[in-house]
Amino acid sequence: MSAMKQRGIILSASQFNFENKDKEKVKGCSVRAIIADNLAPYKDPEKPNKGRKPAKFTLPFDFYDTKIVDAPGMYEFDMELAIDSDGNMKLVPIDLKFIKPLVVAKPKE
Repeated sequence: MSAMKQRGIILSASQFNFENKDKEKVKGCSVRAIIADNLAPYKDPEKPNKGRKPAKFTLPFDFYDTKIVDAPGMYEFDMELAIDSDGNMKLVPIDLKFIKPLVVAKPKE
């Protein structure tokens, strides 16, 4: 199956590298992102929701230094279907490409 391309805004990213209670090394890059190509006001027509809820996902450890250039920033994600620990299908990012930084102008006083 080929990856699906989707634009999104990475809001934050942080690396983690630790040993769990079973003495196994755990490392990766924790990311919060909005899977949309803009921050225009949004209201879900089916549910009483306003705005966009950030997604949380984990990427490989080295993506922090090699792929995540700026945060917040616009990225193109390669997404793939996966099955989570509860047996539910979900889209997960497998790769990303930096497009541009996201700069919001400071309001004039």
